[in-house]
Amino acid sequence: MFSYFWEHYGVERPIFVIVEPSQADCLYQSAIQGKPASATGSVDSIMAGLACGETSQIAWRFLQPSVDYFALIEDQDAIDSMLQLAQGYHEDTPIVGGESGVAGLALLRKLVEQDQLDVLELNANSEVLIINTEGATAPELFKELTGLTAEEVIAKQ
Repeated sequence: MFSYFWEHYGVERPIFVIVEPSQADCLYQSAIQGKPASATGSVDSIMAGLACGETSQIAWRFLQPSVDYFALIEDQDAIDSMLQLAQGYHEDTPIVGGESGVAGLALLRKLVEQDQLDVLELNANSEVLIINTEGATAPELFKELTGLTAEEVIAKQ
């Protein structure tokens, strides 16, 4: 996806942010070190799809020049975002967002709460695309964290 935006928009492309669990920070560490690195934490996260222990050398060759920011979130940030999507706060349509799928929203919520949108060059006029990469891939965990089944969320749509 990064390559497409680079090819299509060149320097006018969107800003890219990769979000991962704070305890599985291999991409973040790679950005700091300028080369593929290992995570510094336990890699034990509810965001199992993002909980990687080390950065792929091949992937890093594409990510390093394409990504503008690497960010970390806590498991609770993901849980709060899952709940927000499932409940459909602010009259939004309820959405099934899994633990890893809500990472982008979790970061955005965190930055809004801390009044730090400018850290990612965002402001009140910014347009943000968040890609939800998974639904309730762990149905029991989804229900435990949101109090709803994926089917209940979909029925509320």
